[in-house]
Amino acid sequence: MTDRPTTLADLARVCGVSSATASRAINGKPGVRPEVRERVRRVAESIGFVPNRSAQHLASGRSSLIGVVFPSDGLRSDPYAAAMIDAIGRAAAKAGFGTLLHLEAGAPPEQVFAMLQRSGSDGLIVSALAASAMWISELAAAGVPVVYVGRPSPDVDLPFVTAESFSASIRATEHLFEQGCRTVACLTGPLDRPDARDRYDGFVEAHRLAGLPIDDSLVVVGDFTAAAGVAAVEELLRLGVDGVVAANDLMARGVVSGLVQRGVAVPGEIAVVGYDGTVGAEFPPVLTTVRQPFDAIGERAVAMLIAILDGEAPGSEVLAAELVVGDTSVRARR
Repeated sequence: MTDRPTTLADLARVCGVSSATASRAINGKPGVRPEVRERVRRVAESIGFVPNRSAQHLASGRSSLIGVVFPSDGLRSDPYAAAMIDAIGRAAAKAGFGTLLHLEAGAPPEQVFAMLQRSGSDGLIVSALAASAMWISELAAAGVPVVYVGRPSPDVDLPFVTAESFSASIRATEHLFEQGCRTVACLTGPLDRPDARDRYDGFVEAHRLAGLPIDDSLVVVGDFTAAAGVAAVEELLRLGVDGVVAANDLMARGVVSGLVQRGVAVPGEIAVVGYDGTVGAEFPPVLTTVRQPFDAIGERAVAMLIAILDGEAPGSEVLAAELVVGDTSVRARR
């Protein structure tokens, strides 16, 4: 018994066909009778044959590299970017691709742009935060496949994959209502960003569904940083809120920190919910949050890019997010 991987030649021998026929059958190429194609695929599954991605890329002229573009300031301040890049990298490796990370802070050096344009990478997976970069638009116009993670602005006509924000924000707000909160504030991100706007709209819709009036003074605009959460605390206390829905975990964590420093009980006096799922249980109190499915987003983004490379035109996808209840929201009902 040998531990060596099953090869294409092994598969062809078991099936009684040539290696070329086995390759065409596995890769969906024409020139193979349907019954032969089905037999090859069935045998491949039974003997554990895994196609050699490097050989496939070589035969197709692909580089087996995916460019990943994220704003550089995201890695310095927000764990969302690190979590998303990690998920994309693992999904790409699973699909047989390497990743080339570019931290977008303006246009890339000329040699990087030229490499991307000349198929130094097979395509780009780009943070929606960098969607407005002119150099990315130029690459897309030149035929470089581009998939966005996160929701870009409506004028960007390229496929994207993101987690739901609108319905998730409804659920987060309703969760605070269920805990007995009635004066709930929304700490938004910049409202010119689609994700921030969706989360704000969900907050408004939750009030409508509950038959509760919206008080515009309870909407505090932040910038997705922890400092914005800390800075909002004085205003939240002045407003007399008993619950806060923050548009991301960093701001929610800032709110919790600011409240605790002032001796305000969380969640006894003010309950807090965030969004992202990037702050783990190692930082008590455990934050109640809407957790994004980072692994699924990374896998779908890679799959969509591969589909484009194969000549398909995938549509955009919005994946479900999950409310994860921690220590900062559950309280006795008033």
